[in-house]
Amino acid sequence: MKIYLATGNKGKVEELIPLVKKYIPLVSEVVAQAPKDADEVEETFLGNARIKSYALLKEILDSNPVFPFYVLSDDSGLEVETLEKKPGVHSARYAGDHVSAEAHIEKLLTEMQGKTDRSCRYVCALNLLRVYSRIDVKEFSSEGYCEGEILLEAKGSGGFGYDPIFWVPSLQKRMSEATLAEKNSLSHRQRAFENFSFEF
Repeated sequence: MKIYLATGNKGKVEELIPLVKKYIPLVSEVVAQAPKDADEVEETFLGNARIKSYALLKEILDSNPVFPFYVLSDDSGLEVETLEKKPGVHSARYAGDHVSAEAHIEKLLTEMQGKTDRSCRYVCALNLLRVYSRIDVKEFSSEGYCEGEILLEAKGSGGFGYDPIFWVPSLQKRMSEATLAEKNSLSHRQRAFENFSFEF
């Protein structure tokens, strides 16, 4: 069965593919396709994940697809306790639209100056659509979390987003220093997959 991933983020696709293969064994083909019309206007991760999955579903149905198939969307971000859970759903555009990850990190570190509470967590909301026909669409969703701390400076070349300043206590390293296998053993995405309860 084919699964469409509603994202154009290469780092996210790299992390999602092994998790999809592990938790959704019926999948034989994975296609990453960012939806063209998916304005993320909701104030929750799940709300934005649903926007992306249904936007991509509409595009797929307009292209005369082969049934059945899945559509999976992921909305994720960083919540910092002392910043009242910011950047939250705005994590990917915290310092503005179409700017580098470094710019988002720089803004966050500036706002964290003088803060003693560095606790934070990554949040992932997954929305899965099982599409057996144009009128038989079933929806499943879940969330997962990964607790950590914000460091004082960015280091490491792995991962993406805020990984260079995200300290993982159980690994005793930055998320950007973890291997893909290490990251996928405890990440917010992995835990969201663990929390899924859906029908094949």
